Amino acid sequence: MNATPPAAPPDPAVPLDELRRRGEAVAGPDGLRVRAPRTGEWLLILALTDLDGTANDERVPEPARLATVGPARAAFARLHESGVATGICTARSLGEAREYRESLGVDGPIIAENGAVFVLPDGTCRRLGDAGTLAAAVAAISAAVGRPVPSSLDWPGLEAAWEAERQGRAPVCLGHESRAALRRAADRVASCFLVGLSPGEKEVATRLAAAAGLDAFGDLLHLVPRPADKGLALGELLDSLRPPATAAVVPIVFGNGVNDLPLFARALRAGGAAVLVGDVASASGFHFDPVRHPVPAGTITVPGVSHGPAILRSLPRIAEFFAGQYGFRFPWEEAGERSPAAPEIP
Repeated sequence: MNATPPAAPPDPAVPLDELRRRGEAVAGPDGLRVRAPRTGEWLLILALTDLDGTANDERVPEPARLATVGPARAAFARLHESGVATGICTARSLGEAREYRESLGVDGPIIAENGAVFVLPDGTCRRLGDAGTLAAAVAAISAAVGRPVPSSLDWPGLEAAWEAERQGRAPVCLGHESRAALRRAADRVASCFLVGLSPGEKEVATRLAAAAGLDAFGDLLHLVPRPADKGLALGELLDSLRPPATAAVVPIVFGNGVNDLPLFARALRAGGAAVLVGDVASASGFHFDPVRHPVPAGTITVPGVSHGPAILRSLPRIAEFFAGQYGFRFPWEEAGERSPAAPEIP
């Protein structure tokens, strides 16, 4: 009886530079268009990054965080060299995201307010939620706790809370060093945040927010309309970017928090790569407990390496993903060390 011959090894991945010479890899303002050797389809590839704890070092105080993006900027420079457009996907306000763009060297689309608003490359802004629902929820929370709760909907009250924090009279976890920075944080178009709540008051506020159709999360207790999340916004963005000549829009996404899990799941469903950045200060190696909050299968994980250095370390593994999945190789092998302790989650 004849033995079954071994399966032929897959064709080696084609270097990106070779595809460029063939005219099968072209960079554009909305991303890198590549004809995948393994599938024959045209792909549009772009990358989006979370900010706090991913692009910046959230272990440092707020005023200094913008200065910690050097390693992430170096990683995005490698992406840009390959023609991949880069953008931002954050729970911060649109104004704060725009402030980070120049420091990070990114110029692509923006998803802000945890997916409640996003801006397309042509400048079109789309949003979920309305100010009336947010204002009613803040009023109900204030009534329940028995005092006016400062929120980003009410600039005079928020400014007064900031002044009290500056004078050491009331810690409200703002952390902004100037009124201009506070205004950027407060300048939200589809969500808001509350300050100065005790843990017990946060429980009350979270319950009332849920009754109003809002999600509540974070130290400042962000109120975001349902069903907005980063994954839903990414799906809308991918649909809007899909031109007739492109078979698929393939994202690369970076994040570190529980609110990034929907982003990872949507990117993976689109055939892209998702990278979970670790936390060097955490015993688990991550910003959250991945047992309580399961990470989508196929996510590239970089435990115990925080923010930009983790993004750099992930680039060779992203290159391996595209080589295996689509048959071409990005030139990122020297961008970071491989980490044998950081396999993809099965």
